[in-house]
Amino acid sequence: GERYREVRSASTSYLYDGERMTFSTAAERCGSLCMFENVNNENWWKKGYHWTPKDCSILVKINSEGYIAIVHDTDIAYINTIPYHVQEESTLNWFRVFWDVDGVYPGSSDSNNCAANNCKAMNDGSCLCKTSVTESPVFSDTSAISVTEVLSQLFIGASGPPPGSVGTDIGNGVIVYKLDSIVDERSVFEASDDKGRVFFLKNVRSTVNIEGWEGKIPEIYEAEDATTYNVTVKSSSSATGGKYIDYDLESYLEWNVAVNTPGTYKLSFRYALDSHPRPLSIFVNSVEVTKEAANPTIPVVYYGGSPSADKFPLQRCEGDCDNDNHCADGLFCKQNNALEENPGCEIGSGNSRDYCVDPLDYTHGVLFYPTGGWSSDWLNTDPIEIYLAAGQNTIRAQVPVGYKDGPNIDHMKLGGITAELLQPASFRNPPHFMSLIPDYSPYGVGEMNLRDALYETDAVLDHYFYQDNVAPFLCTRMIQRFGMSNPSPRYVEACSTAFKSGTYSSGSASFGSGEYGSLEAMVAAIVLDNEATSSSVSMDPGHGSVKEPILKVLALMRSMEYQTKIPDTLQGPPMHNDYQVKLWYIHEKIGQGPYEFPTVFSFFLPEYIPDNGPALAAKYISPETMILTMPNTVSLLNGMFSLIKYGLGDCNNGFSRYPGYSGCNDDGKYERSFGRLSYEPMGENLSQKIADLALLLTAGRLSGQNQATIEQTCGTESNEASILR
Repeated sequence: GERYREVRSASTSYLYDGERMTFSTAAERCGSLCMFENVNNENWWKKGYHWTPKDCSILVKINSEGYIAIVHDTDIAYINTIPYHVQEESTLNWFRVFWDVDGVYPGSSDSNNCAANNCKAMNDGSCLCKTSVTESPVFSDTSAISVTEVLSQLFIGASGPPPGSVGTDIGNGVIVYKLDSIVDERSVFEASDDKGRVFFLKNVRSTVNIEGWEGKIPEIYEAEDATTYNVTVKSSSSATGGKYIDYDLESYLEWNVAVNTPGTYKLSFRYALDSHPRPLSIFVNSVEVTKEAANPTIPVVYYGGSPSADKFPLQRCEGDCDNDNHCADGLFCKQNNALEENPGCEIGSGNSRDYCVDPLDYTHGVLFYPTGGWSSDWLNTDPIEIYLAAGQNTIRAQVPVGYKDGPNIDHMKLGGITAELLQPASFRNPPHFMSLIPDYSPYGVGEMNLRDALYETDAVLDHYFYQDNVAPFLCTRMIQRFGMSNPSPRYVEACSTAFKSGTYSSGSASFGSGEYGSLEAMVAAIVLDNEATSSSVSMDPGHGSVKEPILKVLALMRSMEYQTKIPDTLQGPPMHNDYQVKLWYIHEKIGQGPYEFPTVFSFFLPEYIPDNGPALAAKYISPETMILTMPNTVSLLNGMFSLIKYGLGDCNNGFSRYPGYSGCNDDGKYERSFGRLSYEPMGENLSQKIADLALLLTAGRLSGQNQATIEQTCGTESNEASILR
């Protein structure tokens, strides 16, 4: 078959399923690359995306906050389909990048806007710009490089030392692996962090440079909108405007193009061509654009209508050939009609023999290679550079003299060459695992896959877990939950060290696994530290924490031995004990209740400082006081008084509701309740009983003066049961 079929099928060169490689590696393995439509002899689950010799480009949209969204300029694909989330207008995958000069990027100010940087202004207010990537070594001198510098300036990992490299320990915990005894972008640094991880990092900084278009933002000019001669307009849903142009003898298309700035511009065409390369002559303002042939012109060599087998493959300007397979690599069989030229070959007029020619010997403006079809297999030509004057210009694409026809044209694309920005802008190239190209069939043959999703998820979790703020953050929050709202910096540091090192020692005992993130070591450092065990710290007014309201209620019920009681007024069989502690909408009364978090951040903020009183002046953190409002405090006291006097019910704004139908009587029967406090204080006299209650209810912190006041007040009551209620 004809060589144009190479655009329809190709073979693979990967060594294992899912292997990814650079363009240069693919070209090295294949010898050469071609445009193709599918992959031969492969199961569907092994087919993905493959390299072709056609370029594609990655653009970026930049919003006013400096966030970017990636845009794929893949108009050169044989089918013009761009995934929705990387289309120019629809992409919304905004993410933060680290600009080399903070706050300087296209669109960062009224003066540094899209137009000033030759970028395209989008409808959403963002700027669409070109990009280029450069790589450069970070370190060129290895003297006095610290671990901190290596870990903070190198971001691209390596699987290990480069093959053939020599490692040198340069001190400070850093080893550098060099090739040819040179520190360059091929070098790899080895270093360990304070969490015990070993890193191999490439000595490379990958930088994304933002660029614009000189003179003109790329614009599409539909073929059907041009001035035409001897062409046929046809319809196709795969054409960008729904129509395309079919050339005939001496046909041409001519567009009127206006530019503001004289200079060099890039021109390309979207086309379809079933077989055999075909040229078009390009005229800009009536002046033909030509190019030099790749080879010198040589005489033709004719071996007859059927050359012997030893003549194959035929070389340049040798014939007669019948198809492209008769020609050497890179050549095609030029089917001569005695009118068309044979590029690079000296041939007499009227010679209708077919010779193998090099397509690079065409000197016309644009050469169109086969795409495999006439109306659906679209490709874009490689851009050529043309010069346009300021103001109106004409661009004509014409079938050359002697040629019968040309390719089918969908549109012409014209844009400026790369331009520097008003204020140079660049950022560090961010890493990612997941491709932006989704699966295009239910069988998952695109670039997105479970493997990369797992890799990226693990990487993100590792980044969070090993972040320097994790240890002090967790320690501060855990210490607060252990009852100390304002741990000292020394206390937090000791806990963080235990978390990162994975070990904690107290006396002869050791705790932890010895690995980063050991919760055993962290908790041991919290509960065994002097701030947690020494009685002297209780004298510090900032030590400890305010008990949460719900814990106050539960502590009262637990220490006073709350017991359930089935009210006599309830009908039916006895109720289960599970239903007897009924705290009805208690979160609305005291600001806190089981499973009633108002937000995912719980009832209060861990860094809350009261907005009045001594704590504000001292800047003491007291998270629990955030819900100690006056209404909540009054309701807490009312509920406790009700619980003590009437049991768990609704008397005098108690903590429960609907306990029965008896009245609220302070008679020790607790008939209107779900349960009562049953504890009987220990002691032979009132003073001892008050001391016992003080131990249980205040952890022994009730002062002697307050105990005396309580004893004096209760001493006037003759009914001992009423005293305890």
